[in-house]
This record gives sequence, C-alpha cells and structure tokens, in this order.
Amino acid sequence: MAKEPDFSYPNEDGKLVSGAAAFQHHVYTEMGGIQKYNDAVGYAYITEFVKAHSDIINEGLAVKARRSRFKAV
Repeated sequence: MAKEPDFSYPNEDGKLVSGAAAFQHHVYTEMGGIQKYNDAVGYAYITEFVKAHSDIINEGLAVKARRSRFKAV
C-alpha cells in the first residue's frame, strides 16, 4: 500500500501544522494554486502510466509496423 503524502511543516512559532491546513499551505503557497497542483498530479499519473504500460504499448506498435510491411497479393 502506498504511503499517504505528508504535507506537515513547522510554522513560524515552531508548531507542527498538519492535516487540511498543511495541505492548503502546500497547494496555495508552495505549488502556486490549484491549477498548478492539479497539473503536477496529472503529470505524475501520466508518467507512472507510461512507465507501467510502455512494454505493452511498444509491442503493439511493433506488431502494427510489421503488419504494415506486408502487401496484399
């Protein structure tokens, strides 16, 4: 099981901020807004998808390329 992301950080007073407040700080202060956060998450998902499925995708492309070399007689 994957570890949950931990956005906790110490504030100016040295107290640990965690939970929703830490997540809000991460999205709005560190990432620069919701759109940039969503883009980063989407990029991570797409990257992991390609890593996990590249062998299957490449094999399918190779089969398609081999088939395209044959000519109907």
